[in-house]
Amino acid sequence: MKEVEGSRKTYRLIGTVLAEQTAEDVLPKIQENEDNIAGTIQYLGKSLSDTETLCDKMRRKYGIRTQDEAVAAAAAAAAGQHSGPSPKHGILA
Repeated sequence: MKEVEGSRKTYRLIGTVLAEQTAEDVLPKIQENEDNIAGTIQYLGKSLSDTETLCDKMRRKYGIRTQDEAVAAAAAAAAGQHSGPSPKHGILA
């Protein structure tokens, strides 16, 4: 848009109304919208990071596991079992 001649006609949809304006009138509004979108993306990224940190703390504090983690832990426990006496229990003779 910056290369467009300032007196060129542009059309902008405002709500449900199509408005005819010049390029020099529309360019600052477009730039403002772009800045607002970039700010929103940055805010949402920070919010996501904070939420992930909180979730990790809660998972560690309360021992919460996902279903995949629970299945992997069960498979590891099953693979660790063997038919001999348990190392925790001694053999009585």
